[in-house]
Amino acid sequence: MPPLRTLLEIEQKFLFNPALVPLFRANLGKPPFRSIVQPHPAVSSFRDVYYDGKGGELEKEGIWLRKREGKGWEVKQRLASASASASPILLSTRDPTGGGQGGRNHPSTTTTISNENNENSTYLRSTFIELNSLASIHRLIRTNFGPNVPGPEQNFGLEVLCDFRTDREHATVDDDFAVVLDRTCFGHAVGEVELIAGGACTGMNGDDPAEGHQRIDDFMRKYAWFFGGGGRGGKKIKGKLSAYFERFGVGMD
Repeated sequence: MPPLRTLLEIEQKFLFNPALVPLFRANLGKPPFRSIVQPHPAVSSFRDVYYDGKGGELEKEGIWLRKREGKGWEVKQRLASASASASPILLSTRDPTGGGQGGRNHPSTTTTISNENNENSTYLRSTFIELNSLASIHRLIRTNFGPNVPGPEQNFGLEVLCDFRTDREHATVDDDFAVVLDRTCFGHAVGEVELIAGGACTGMNGDDPAEGHQRIDDFMRKYAWFFGGGGRGGKKIKGKLSAYFERFGVGMD
């Protein structure tokens, strides 16, 4: 059987200053981006519903299953080898949205890196395998819950973990970097720089997570006027799921 085709998602979370967003949109920062392209409209809104077993079985394996409005079912699975890095930045081991708390029950720590303008900036790093084939997702869930797991029409027999809406502003910057600014319906805001490379579950076709993170590091340092605000005012960066669990607790009984 040929290796399962997937996406290798390499990303870093950051806190953004709302006052700088107009400069970001107009490309008036110093230095300016080489290029910035935003879709029309630049802001989209979508609902995410996350699912798991009653005992958090998927989360314990670093797997997050969600149904995203407009896209359907998706799985993000933590890539353990992503810890290899040329510079010390946090590897988020649980929350696929980047987590100050690392999910419901698993604390994570924050490691700082220095950049040219802010030696106390903190960025959150994560690397995940992403699956969006229903057959692949069903097979993965059966691996964790047994062969009798029902299909997607019954939510794979799983429970709702959390349910929230996000307003997302998206831009492609310098051709290779997707920058998103997320604001949730419960008041949490976080930014993300993402580099996506095609890969396979075996071998990754030569894609190197550490090299990808280094490219993002260099990009964020170059434009520290916008990305150098992490950790400002003592605030810790939290992904959307960590912020949700911190505020509302776990969605399952």
